[in-house]
Amino acid sequence: MGGDINALKAAIVALQNEVKALSTKNNDTKMSDSQFEDIVQEVSERQNRRCNVIIFGLKEQDGATKDDKAVLEKSEVVKVLTHVTPSITVTNIRRLGKFDENRTIGRPIKVTLANVEQVSELIKKCPSLRNSSEFKQISISTDKTPRQMNFYKTLKSELEERKNKGETNLKIKYVGGVPKIVNF
Repeated sequence: MGGDINALKAAIVALQNEVKALSTKNNDTKMSDSQFEDIVQEVSERQNRRCNVIIFGLKEQDGATKDDKAVLEKSEVVKVLTHVTPSITVTNIRRLGKFDENRTIGRPIKVTLANVEQVSELIKKCPSLRNSSEFKQISISTDKTPRQMNFYKTLKSELEERKNKGETNLKIKYVGGVPKIVNF
């Protein structure tokens, strides 16, 4: 009977130690309020940007007034987008960055489309721009948050490191909207 009591005491001590270890592990995995707020803010920002695309390589338009430039740029943007996807609805257009007359490349243009489906269709079909002699210098991308851009840069440098170490047949591919390094 004394041996049974000692065995039970040892089992209780072992269980108490296990509970402490699990409790510590649980506390380590809890998220702070600021981390939670950062995640909520990132999700909200991605939600706000989901109907936007960014057009690169479109030349700045010359116009007498700001309004003239806006009209010319909108017609150019619509021309490019309808070349890729004929049934597209543009709701807003805005150049990003400050104007610099010494700049040889036009500033990127943020374009807001009517819905997410149009963005998806446009992004899927935009490689066709490369086949067009008129639009081959133009590229289109989704509107990414700074965190998404940093993640992509990190992934790209990891890809370069792995290639420099001798790995072959690697590329970055978007899987479920998230870039990943995959074999091809």
